[in-house]
Amino acid sequence: MLPQQRRNTGRRAPSCRLRGPDIFPLLQSEPLPTVPSESQAGAQASAADLEAIRLSTQATLAQNYFQLCALDAQKKLLDATVGAYQKTVELTNRRYVSGVSSRADVLLAETQLKTTQAQAIDLGVQRAQLEHAIALLVGKPPSGLSPRKEA
Repeated sequence: MLPQQRRNTGRRAPSCRLRGPDIFPLLQSEPLPTVPSESQAGAQASAADLEAIRLSTQATLAQNYFQLCALDAQKKLLDATVGAYQKTVELTNRRYVSGVSSRADVLLAETQLKTTQAQAIDLGVQRAQLEHAIALLVGKPPSGLSPRKEA
């Protein structure tokens, strides 16, 4: 007997059966997904793009807001530092007048004060830039976002 020929032995080929619930009726009962038309696909893509832009804008707004809060904290710290350095300059001037400190000490104290004041001005510029960026994102004028001065 050739290997290509099979003998009928009376046995049936084993059938494929799944154990447990029959899943084929479940597959047949669900409708097949429809392929959207070209215009529907374009509309869905445009809606997805719009949602992505909205999420990106919200993320940028949140980042700018937190950066603004961090700058406010830094400004508060720099303002306190400027006050302390002003007292240091006064103290160093008194020590210089009394002959305890050198002129170099006075100049060093003044340099520290001026450097810190310049950093505070730089933070003010950064804060203004963030205010403008936030205003652009929310559609309001930047002047409406500035904190109110407490009396």
